[in-house]
Amino acid sequence: FVYRLNDTVNIGGSYLHKGGLGSLTGQGARVTGFDMPAVASIGTAVRVTEKLMLTADYNRIFWSESMRTINVSQNGITMPLRQNWDDQDV
Repeated sequence: FVYRLNDTVNIGGSYLHKGGLGSLTGQGARVTGFDMPAVASIGTAVRVTEKLMLTADYNRIFWSESMRTINVSQNGITMPLRQNWDDQDV
């Protein structure tokens, strides 16, 4: 969303759902459980003068919901790799 408060101030935000990449394969190996995280963002822009705009944004990346365990398989052997990532503030 984008909302114009007045002639000098805008705010905006977005939410991206987590996305599954499915199986990644190549050279006899297969990787599953590798997903892209959901991201919530909010930001603002303030026009100080005609030639100067100040901006700021904040993003919360929800790694803990997507990067838990990645399974790597090759030649009939599957190895689970625990990730257990923490969420990130940017």
